Amino acid sequence: MNKINELINICDNKLELLKKMLQMTKNQNHIVLTTDMGKLTNNIKEKQKIIDKINELDMEFLKVFNEVKTLLNVKSMEEISLTQYPQFVEVKTRIEKIMEYLEDIKKIDDENTLLVENEFNELKKKMKNVKVQQSSRKIASAYNKKYASVSGVFLDNNN
Repeated sequence: MNKINELINICDNKLELLKKMLQMTKNQNHIVLTTDMGKLTNNIKEKQKIIDKINELDMEFLKVFNEVKTLLNVKSMEEISLTQYPQFVEVKTRIEKIMEYLEDIKKIDDENTLLVENEFNELKKKMKNVKVQQSSRKIASAYNKKYASVSGVFLDNNN
């Protein structure tokens, strides 16, 4: 059936995009550690482009799959006879591979999110310390200015 081959092609295209996304997610880990926010922003934008393409493929897959379900008079993937339509084994195999990639990407992405949160918290601490130091300097400066014009007075108690 030609529609099943179309599903296989859609899955293959999605797998290629997921491979790229996995590599970008791994690279993102390194970028976060080097705290290069420009590269991180570019990486996130590129990943978003891939996600948009994947979403388009998913919509196309659903459209074609719904057509297949209608043609075969089934309600779910499990109802499709693999003996009658052996190419559908390829679709299922690719879907399993897609799920593996998605799990790997999510795991690394969760690690990256934690790294970014930790880096952000460290930055907040450093900024707070700088603010406290600036405030202390301001107070010390104001104190020194107020008493800078005061000269010492000595009293002689022998009179």
